[in-house]
Amino acid sequence: MHSMRSDWLRYNVLLRQMRKSLVDVQKGIKGLVVLSSELDEVLNSLNENKVPSVWGKTFPSVKPLGTWMRDVKDRLKFMQSWAEG
Repeated sequence: MHSMRSDWLRYNVLLRQMRKSLVDVQKGIKGLVVLSSELDEVLNSLNENKVPSVWGKTFPSVKPLGTWMRDVKDRLKFMQSWAEG
């Protein structure tokens, strides 16, 4: 159970970071905020089908973005089904 709990915490950190950076990138594109170097890296990575480094810190992989996203989604789905019993 300890390992599953640490995975839940790790994925919660990842999902919060993904949401925050995507919202901030959208705001930057609209000109509502200045794109920091971190947000610029997120935007460039997404355009190049790469995992942004701020996301990769929590869930490291050398896979392209699409494959990485599928892996994250599959793991989250597994954790949800496990939690529901």
